[in-house]
Amino acid sequence: MGPAAQSSSRTRPLIFMIAGEASGDVHGGALARALLARLPQVRLAGVGGDAMRSAGVKTCVDAKHLSAMGVTDVLMQWRVIFHARTVVKHALTASRPDLLILIDYPGFNLRAAAFATSLGIPVLYYISPKLWAWKPGRIEQMRAFVDHTALILPFEKEIYATAGVPATYVGNPLLDYRHEPLQAVDAPPGNRIGLLPGSRKSEVSRHLPVMLGAAAILHRSNPDLVFFLSIAPSLDRDWVADRLPAATDLLPVKLVTGGSDALFACSDLVVAASGTVTLEAAVAGMPTIIIYRMSAVSFMMARRFVKVPYAGLANLIAGREVMPELLQDDANPAAVARMIADLLASPERLVRMRTELADVRQQLGQPGVAARTADLALSLIR
Repeated sequence: MGPAAQSSSRTRPLIFMIAGEASGDVHGGALARALLARLPQVRLAGVGGDAMRSAGVKTCVDAKHLSAMGVTDVLMQWRVIFHARTVVKHALTASRPDLLILIDYPGFNLRAAAFATSLGIPVLYYISPKLWAWKPGRIEQMRAFVDHTALILPFEKEIYATAGVPATYVGNPLLDYRHEPLQAVDAPPGNRIGLLPGSRKSEVSRHLPVMLGAAAILHRSNPDLVFFLSIAPSLDRDWVADRLPAATDLLPVKLVTGGSDALFACSDLVVAASGTVTLEAAVAGMPTIIIYRMSAVSFMMARRFVKVPYAGLANLIAGREVMPELLQDDANPAAVARMIADLLASPERLVRMRTELADVRQQLGQPGVAARTADLALSLIR
């Protein structure tokens, strides 16, 4: 790097960010805005989606092409992922950024961390790999290739402290988002069920039939129930609508855009695919039933290697099952319908769940997570 380039780097540092999924893109966008608020001259580039681009990140790979979960999903998309790795390597080599910020997406990002380290680029990992659930040996990769980690789950602090890996608990980014009220809906309180089948096409394909099947069962016994189906920002509305069977013409299912906040605003109870959205529900104080189905191969691998007692993050933080869970074969229309009916028939259980979710939210800390993470990032390049 010549003198002119070195001077440009000092006065206008370049930060390369990588988020490979919809949730990471949202958090990456918030972090990008916080970085620019603190250092307006900073240059931001990387891998991301609409949220990061709108916040000022120049992306070389669109994150919407990278979203994959489970063994079979990754195998189906390996060409796209391999191409993205090549693009990222070329970008890091050519630009030599002052800092690499990795956001979740560990299968891809840990490789990027190793490559960045070989180039002498410092690395901050924001939303670290779920070592407590899957591949605990990744802590050694974190030690070798990551300069600092910004943790977002309170129970992760002990894991990193025990391993002697530099880390700071910044709080959970969900605390930074306000829940916007939705316009009035034509359904009385107590009869409104929200459906969150997932943010990936593979998840929706597995969960939506279960949720609609449960809705049909419940509607036959209680025609006053209304169901609100959330369309994740990462999914095309028409693609989701095409997967609604013709029978839903007689079933009160209303499509809701605007993400989980919009759905929570018009729901009394939610059925959600396991994932970050269940912690969003906890932060919003929304009573939730967690379901999850995956391919037989992925489920077999999960049973063998995942060593946590619960699928839901709120349950892991609470240390008990605050949100009931139905997984794999147990996540079937009859079982989901029965659980919804039981909860609606027991208002005191819903009140107790809201109280327990408030305790979970308190454990997460205070808002200002993007700002604290931005300060941590800038401290690594100054």
